[in-house]
Amino acid sequence: MKKLTQSCESYLMAIYQLQEFKGKVRSVDIAKTLGYARASVCNALKNLRREELIAMDAQKNIYLTTYGKNQASELQKKYLLIKKYLMAVWGMDEQAAARDASRTSHIKW
Repeated sequence: MKKLTQSCESYLMAIYQLQEFKGKVRSVDIAKTLGYARASVCNALKNLRREELIAMDAQKNIYLTTYGKNQASELQKKYLLIKKYLMAVWGMDEQAAARDASRTSHIKW
């Protein structure tokens, strides 16, 4: 598997979070969450399927594969670690820390 792009990571995190809160995830949910056009989301989903990060059922519900869940879980851990650090060490409020952690968590360590 090739390295995940920042865009790919953003889609994975959106799917991961939507799956946690809603259970079923559809492309329209992802488009609303990320603020992207549905056509852009459809193209990205094709790439995620090709990389075996997601699967779709007959009703077009989107699910993370085991590999996709593992990748998203690692991204979530990194995001939460950075967010907690920004709040504890730099004294940032939660909203600012969440915003900056989201941007920073895509950096490869």
